[in-house]
Amino acid sequence: MKYKPMKIKITAKHALGYFILIEITGILISLLILFTDYIRQTTPYLPTWILPTVFAVIFVSIGVGVWQRLSDAEILKDEFITVITHKFRTPLTRIKWAIDDMSSVIPAEKKESIDAIVESDRQLLALTDILVHMLSENASHFDYHISPMDINELFSDLSVQYDIRAKRKGIDLSFSASPGMRVMADAEKSVLILQILLDNSLSYTPAGGSIKVAAHSDADFSHVVIEVSDTGIGMSQETASKVFRRFYRGDNARHADTEGMGIGLFMAKRIAEKQGGNISVKSEGEGKGSTFSVIFPAAQILYTK
Repeated sequence: MKYKPMKIKITAKHALGYFILIEITGILISLLILFTDYIRQTTPYLPTWILPTVFAVIFVSIGVGVWQRLSDAEILKDEFITVITHKFRTPLTRIKWAIDDMSSVIPAEKKESIDAIVESDRQLLALTDILVHMLSENASHFDYHISPMDINELFSDLSVQYDIRAKRKGIDLSFSASPGMRVMADAEKSVLILQILLDNSLSYTPAGGSIKVAAHSDADFSHVVIEVSDTGIGMSQETASKVFRRFYRGDNARHADTEGMGIGLFMAKRIAEKQGGNISVKSEGEGKGSTFSVIFPAAQILYTK
């Protein structure tokens, strides 16, 4: 609830700024008209095209300056986040080194907990790498290694990662896919898409709810669709149309989880698109759950319809 007043304040500030800008523009146009009439009356010999040309140059210069300022602000924002993610890398790497040093003296009964820490550290490092490179629109140097990825193996790994967390929250989590179903994708990066979707579903689904992850082929078997459906907070149609934008979060999402950044779904969509896939969302409205659909190009599918 802390974010709502801030949002209202920022929105009101922007509205006031736009109103003032419109008023100033109107006043300037009126003054220019008066000035033009005055010049024409005092200097009738002056060519009629001179004043419009001068004013056009002035306004174009102002427009270019404003555009440059906006571009600089966008670059600064991306550079700031890039610096922050690089700062994350150092402590995460130190955690990994510390765990490696401790591995020989860790009691057997603590091994499962340590393995969970190692896996979480690995995921954070991978997310940091993705974030660093995907903030740039020209991220072509970020290599994707496309090869056949088995959906059932992916679901098995995700089940191990998320079953305990789901049970602790009282959420029924299930995975289903036909045997032999495979897609063409970068396995290491693609798993991040499902992790982002599952993290969101677990955050926004209350106790007693359910999350179903299912894979099926499309009509012509050219693509595989992975659906993550939950009984969580859902979203309005307006939110659904904006939810993949960078830094965007719906009102109900901010209330349910105040720690979110609004970057996860943006990243998930970019990762899918970089591999020839896509991601979309459907929801019947707030409080009615959501279904995210991830589409990957199919590899050889060893089953019949």
